Amino acid sequence: MDAPAIGFDAATHIEDIRRDGYTIIEGILDAADLAAFRTGIGPHLDRWTGRNPFEGLRTERVYTLVGRGRIFEGLAADPRILGFPALRQPRHPDQSGRSGPEPPLR
Repeated sequence: MDAPAIGFDAATHIEDIRRDGYTIIEGILDAADLAAFRTGIGPHLDRWTGRNPFEGLRTERVYTLVGRGRIFEGLAADPRILGFPALRQPRHPDQSGRSGPEPPLR
C-alpha cells in the first residue's frame, strides 16, 4: 500500500460520499498492489450476483474480501479508509436483515 498521501483531504472524500454515495481515492494502490488486487480478485469474479433487489439481482458480488487475501486486508486497514467517520458509526439492520453502517446524513 502506498503511504498515506501528504495533504490527503478526507473532508472532500466525505462530501463525495454524502453527495454521490461513493468516493474515489486516486493512487491508493501502487502498481504492485494493483497487480496483487487483480490477481486476488480474479478467482472470485463471475461467480456470485446479488441475492435480492436491494443488492441488485445482476450486480456482481464478492463478499468478505478481507478474509480472501492480504491485499484486501491492507486496503481495508489503510489510514485513509479508516479515517472516514461514517465507517465508525453505530450499525443498523439493512433491508436484507444484516447489519451495515449508518447511511450518510444528507
